Amino acid sequence: MDLTSLAVSVVVVILVVLVMHRSKEGTVVPATSSLALDATPDSPMGFGYKNAWFAIKTDDPGGVIETLGLEELLPANWCSGLTASYDHYDTHVFVSPSVEGWVFVVGAALADCGDSRRPDRCTPVLEALGQRYDSVFFFATHRVVEFHAWARVDRGRITRAYAWLGETGVTLWNRGDQTEEERALDFDFFADEPPEGEGDAYWDRDDLRFPGEEDVIRIAGEWSLSPLALDTMDVPECVGYVGQVPLIWRDNH
Repeated sequence: MDLTSLAVSVVVVILVVLVMHRSKEGTVVPATSSLALDATPDSPMGFGYKNAWFAIKTDDPGGVIETLGLEELLPANWCSGLTASYDHYDTHVFVSPSVEGWVFVVGAALADCGDSRRPDRCTPVLEALGQRYDSVFFFATHRVVEFHAWARVDRGRITRAYAWLGETGVTLWNRGDQTEEERALDFDFFADEPPEGEGDAYWDRDDLRFPGEEDVIRIAGEWSLSPLALDTMDVPECVGYVGQVPLIWRDNH
């Protein structure tokens, strides 16, 4: 390890101590985990498919961690952190360092929008982030059940939220008007039921379609940074964190 990498590793350890979570009694709880993580700085890596993420316009990953209430934080580079977010999809997320002014929180363990049986855990989290940051975005996609979602918070207010679960044919979110970016991307989707008078012929219309995972990637690229393009960016090698999500999120998965 060269002197630069050693210095970065020392700084990371110090930062982890500073952002370790506190128990309800206010005492510091040591960050421990059996996760196989690597804290050697590396370059950003792409992600997106079969995953969920927040994109927050900030240079402050520590503040994001605090707002989300993540626990048992450990330093992790992009490779091991993203791997952990996939391998431990129901409990852990990866919090990236800032990339061109954006912090990403990645993992299917993030609070989701719920359905007819489960409460919406995502909206309160978006609102909490929106109280601290002006621009907050949520994206999720999973092709197996055809779950595709995107939402945005502008200056503390959720201005748009859309989510579709193809497995059940139900729109879970449809809040706010379509944005200019959605219209430009031709996001013209079928409704859950045919409008009155159209009947089954509605499903044969060629001007409408169902959302898919590529739509999530495309709108993410318009609203923030495309997660698939992160590995093409010329930015310094860096380290993020892996943390355990609050228990209240986990009971929704």
